[in-house]
Amino acid sequence: MSGIIGDNLGRSSGLVKSASVSAGLTLIDTSTVSSSVANLSIDNIFTSTYDVYIIYGYALYVNSTAQQPMAFRYIKESDGSVDSGGNYEMIRHGIVRTGSTSAIDDASTSADWHKFGDYAGISDATTNTAFNITFFNPQSTSDEKISIAQFMSKGASGYIDLEHSGCSYNQDSTAVRGIQLLSNVNLEGGTFKTYGITKT
Repeated sequence: MSGIIGDNLGRSSGLVKSASVSAGLTLIDTSTVSSSVANLSIDNIFTSTYDVYIIYGYALYVNSTAQQPMAFRYIKESDGSVDSGGNYEMIRHGIVRTGSTSAIDDASTSADWHKFGDYAGISDATTNTAFNITFFNPQSTSDEKISIAQFMSKGASGYIDLEHSGCSYNQDSTAVRGIQLLSNVNLEGGTFKTYGITKT
């Protein structure tokens, strides 16, 4: 049984072989907002090293006590500019409770951002907002770039917001290297971690 026991999880009998750890998440970047800013650029995170990336955001809030969106725009690889030119084909669905419960439905073939949340966390200590966004082939120059987001926010104004959205960036020949997070008002706090998914 030579060569088998060493691959097992503490079993001298050699009957339980450990799973291969050839794929997983690699932390690429941690960005934070700790004072009031108009937006946050998370730049130079997309490279040819990975095809799929995930950004997790949490403890997020904005400078408002009213409904505010949460969104991102791509940063172009070529010149570092932020694309706000109506090149995002977006669809979004969710449910929100603000005293009563109602559905959120939104779609656009020419949006100027991927809007993934309707009620970003407000500047109140009891607010809690989190999201994750998966990005597919952001460095491709032959395919449109797909992003899929999940968003959850619960705040002191009596709202709770759960949303799911997807977006196709229709500039198929344009590679992107990062994103700019923004709302209609300043961002006040938040932590954002970017991971690459190891190629297998």
